[in-house]
Amino acid sequence: MADSDAENKGIEPSQSDSKENLTILFADIAGSTSLYDRLGDKKAHPIITLTLEIMSQIITEYRGIVVEIIGDEIMSRFYNANDAITAADKIQHTLASNNQLSARIGLQTGITGMHNGHPFGNIVNVAARMTSLAKAGKVIISNDTKQALNSVNQIQLRPFDYVKVKGKDKALQTYEYIWDQLESTSYVRLPPIRSQIIQPSRVSLICRYKSLRLCIDQDHTKISIGRSEHSDITIDSHKVSREHASIELFGGRIIYIDHSTNGSYFSVKETDSNTHAEDLNFVLHRDEWVMSGKGVVCIGEPVDQCQNLISFELPEFPQDGIEKR
Repeated sequence: MADSDAENKGIEPSQSDSKENLTILFADIAGSTSLYDRLGDKKAHPIITLTLEIMSQIITEYRGIVVEIIGDEIMSRFYNANDAITAADKIQHTLASNNQLSARIGLQTGITGMHNGHPFGNIVNVAARMTSLAKAGKVIISNDTKQALNSVNQIQLRPFDYVKVKGKDKALQTYEYIWDQLESTSYVRLPPIRSQIIQPSRVSLICRYKSLRLCIDQDHTKISIGRSEHSDITIDSHKVSREHASIELFGGRIIYIDHSTNGSYFSVKETDSNTHAEDLNFVLHRDEWVMSGKGVVCIGEPVDQCQNLISFELPEFPQDGIEKR
């Protein structure tokens, strides 16, 4: 979803425009495209329409105002951030019980311009950015919204990431609102991220977890890791996210991509062109590493505490050294 602003919405600010302290909530239906592909337009459209009606009713129930519905997305405004987060919670619980569709929800709070009941400006931009960060079934909020919540709702938050937003000089801290405690991943405070990445030119990798042995090569280009039973490597631990990480062959390089809450911890042995061995220990958190050498990765906790150790090895060590980033 692209960032929204007054020009994108066709709003022309005027001298009569007012300003109000609001919480903007975007709710974007996730999986609508695949639903249309699976069921066809005739069967899928009523489901999308009903889902939008359900979300609109919940927004209204918690004293929100639906500003507009565009496609499969609702834009709404609230005068109280706690009402907005409660509406987001209810939407996610309601859709989760349906098992057809889920929503990506983002919130931002602050003073925003109003034109004929339609908010515009930076607050709307940030709310749209929060929604674009959210995966299906997730609620992402800004630090401004966090500060507007009561202590009960703040307990449900965990740090998500620092993100750059159009029109803002500094990266904004964001939080995930945990509406489903049974599905949540236990949060572990992370050490500083690694300062080095390896840049190899290998195109194959062997990966082992317990009795499982998987390969990345030209015929098998991806390994998924997570708590989900649909992962290639399934790890049953609440320190492991459902879709924790993936290893992918892309552009002649094998890349480890971390998507998780608690990160991926590496202990790696590398060699340079003079066969000088170097040990690297680092953590990835929502970041990527071009893999090289051999070593181990622990999913969701430090290597020395690890119950979920995955070993990996590229058949040959790289010959092009280490690149700083």
